[in-house]
Amino acid sequence: MGTIRHAGCDGSKLLWVSVSNQVPENAIVIPDHLSSVSNAELFSEYRVVRSKIVHRSSSPRCVAVISVFGINCGIATYTKYLCDALKLEVDELLVLAEDADIGNDEGLGYEVHRCWDRRSGDFLRLYKRLEEFSPELVIIQHEFGLFPKLNVWNTLISQLSRWRTAVTLHTVLEHDVSNKTIHLDYLTRFLAEAPCRELIVHTPRARQTIRARGFSGRIHYIPHGCFPPNPLERLPITKYGMMPNQVLFQYGFGSPHKGWDFAIDTVSLLVEKYPDIIYIGIFNVSSSNRNAAYFHSLLNVIREKKLEKNVAIHRGFQSEETLRLYLRSSRIAFFPYRAPNQFWASWGASGAIQLPLSMGIPTILSDFSAFQEFNDRLPIIRTPEEAASVIDRILSDPAYEKSLSDTAFEIAEERRWEKVAAWYLEITEEEDFNAKVKEAT
Repeated sequence: MGTIRHAGCDGSKLLWVSVSNQVPENAIVIPDHLSSVSNAELFSEYRVVRSKIVHRSSSPRCVAVISVFGINCGIATYTKYLCDALKLEVDELLVLAEDADIGNDEGLGYEVHRCWDRRSGDFLRLYKRLEEFSPELVIIQHEFGLFPKLNVWNTLISQLSRWRTAVTLHTVLEHDVSNKTIHLDYLTRFLAEAPCRELIVHTPRARQTIRARGFSGRIHYIPHGCFPPNPLERLPITKYGMMPNQVLFQYGFGSPHKGWDFAIDTVSLLVEKYPDIIYIGIFNVSSSNRNAAYFHSLLNVIREKKLEKNVAIHRGFQSEETLRLYLRSSRIAFFPYRAPNQFWASWGASGAIQLPLSMGIPTILSDFSAFQEFNDRLPIIRTPEEAASVIDRILSDPAYEKSLSDTAFEIAEERRWEKVAAWYLEITEEEDFNAKVKEAT
């Protein structure tokens, strides 16, 4: 038997390299394709992952994601699509999900391990599973509603400092200091960012906002993922009926700032010219009584404005398959979000707009802060009158309608989940990486 070159390590770090006829029990055999690499270069340029020697510049091959999963929640949906794309890029993927009774988590192509609870702040099971898994990269999907207790969040981030951990901030808030109450509230929320070493945000403006607060760690811009372009034919006329030719569609969480009342006002301006027009809104619910009260107030407004034949708002969650069917019956996707107050801005991203964009549905957005990245590409409206004017143009100008459809497909292609997953694994030197992503989108 000839001599074998082998190495010892501590975690991911190479400690020594030797040549002998026998390989010690805990040593790693250096593969033939690295035979020309010197010992000094091995120490400086390579690392150990799952008993394999890889170059330091290689993307992480073993990734853990901490998030809610498999429930009716936008963050859970985001995590599912991201992980479905990540599993094609890594050797091992583990989702550390919050406890939930949802049935079967198997058959996904990656492990889902339920091991934490936001209410009790119990993360001990999570820490133990991470120690067993030994990931190269931990990704946390953060939203204030998922981690509402800052003391619990700070202890979690402290324990996760054993591993390289990147936190995806789905909401980045900015405020006006002239309102003292809101200013103090948002200052407290900033303590969710402060303990993190590495952040991922969905808009370039979010990076600027966090930097302005004095954050000194890395901040990576990765846009919200999107389905690849998927043009689907409009649902046909059948003997069972059909939707009219002027359908506006919106879906999302049923909070006032999503602009449901704004949409009703817009329809009221269009109904004289388009008597068959209909706006359909899928109003996702929470356990909040305020949510229910707001929904019923909208039904009252519809009746007061005599729009009961032109506006339908459905309270409850709908599957992705159902949303696609609604969109295949729609001419326009409409998202008239409004800021809750004049002192408030959010630099996150909307997951809801990704589905209509991927289907090439002309999409109208408001001047809500998170939509500003689309200022030069999609119609941005400020008032119901502006919205009605754009809708009228789409319904009456086929060339304009097609141009918006083409733009939607372009945006979907730029942000398809496969690209987003690759960007998650490429986060290295901040400025070079962010310039690359910005150019691609």
